[in-house]
Amino acid sequence: MNKLKSFFKKYWITLWLVVSVTAAVGVFSYSAYIQDQNREKRVVANMGDSGKRFSSDRLSAITTPSPNEVPVAANSVNPTIDFHIYNFSSKDNTRWYPGEIYYTVEAKLVNNDGTAINEADFAANSYGIKKGTSGETDYFSSYNEIKTLSGNFTGTASDSSQIFTLFLPASQIEKPADEKVYIELTATPFSDPGHTTRINELDILKARLSLTSEAKNIKAKGWSAVFTEQDANITYDGFNLVISGSGKSNIIICYDSSRIEISKYFTDDHPSGENSEFRYENGKYNANGLISESGTTTWKSILIGADSDIASRYDIQVYMKGSSGTIPQTDLNNYIYCLTNVNDDAAAFSHPVTTTTEAIPGP
Repeated sequence: MNKLKSFFKKYWITLWLVVSVTAAVGVFSYSAYIQDQNREKRVVANMGDSGKRFSSDRLSAITTPSPNEVPVAANSVNPTIDFHIYNFSSKDNTRWYPGEIYYTVEAKLVNNDGTAINEADFAANSYGIKKGTSGETDYFSSYNEIKTLSGNFTGTASDSSQIFTLFLPASQIEKPADEKVYIELTATPFSDPGHTTRINELDILKARLSLTSEAKNIKAKGWSAVFTEQDANITYDGFNLVISGSGKSNIIICYDSSRIEISKYFTDDHPSGENSEFRYENGKYNANGLISESGTTTWKSILIGADSDIASRYDIQVYMKGSSGTIPQTDLNNYIYCLTNVNDDAAAFSHPVTTTTEAIPGP
């Protein structure tokens, strides 16, 4: 014991320095650990805030795509379908994904129900896909071939939209839906150029596309609205709303903005203005005009002075919002419905309006 006391008396300064340095290293290490953890949390938070910043104007984040027939002129000789892939959300095209996205677009030929086509229904070098506005078209050489194209976003404003083009034979335009050939597309985002690691916070996008005649896609008189999703028993987080018709008509889409969001692609492409056929209002309408009652404060309306000489079809992506983020299709008309005005004056909307109320059906 005396030797131990003597040791501490003789070397107490050295021991004090060792203890002090050890404590300082421990504090520094803990501080560095906390900073590193906070940095990781910030990165995760930023990535989480990015939302679904991988989107398309024709592909949707759905498990099983519905057949979608894109209208073209009945006398088209070399009909095509364009679609875009974006690195921003369909709800906000001003914020891009904060990093690189390497993605693939897989294309295959299917029937309208998604099953493989028969070899007898295939014509070589009639179906193809191309990325960009120049370059060679990659044509299908067999009925069961799968084409895979790739793209890359660098996360900048100048690199936020990339275009693809589908090529189909004109013979598909007039065929019945159950005899058509569709090109089914799957766009998958990856974090590496080798396409081995999925970016899990981004959705896989899908579509099943073919052709139809513009004349077939509209009613002989008036306008109609329909959701293209097939299965009313499935709960979706988004829907494709198609409004089509002939002649002139006033159309009003009313929706509860606390549960429904209209794609910014559509509203940006159809701004309101002095010479615009579009007008955006707060509130909702019924057959007698604008409704002023409690419970309508979250409702909004899109008023369209439709004229088929200008446009005979509007494709609108509708998204769910709120705590659940999903709505069964059977409940959807509680939150969005369509009014159609059959008079011929599409220049302006009057109050009250003469309308017929249409629940928006599925196919």
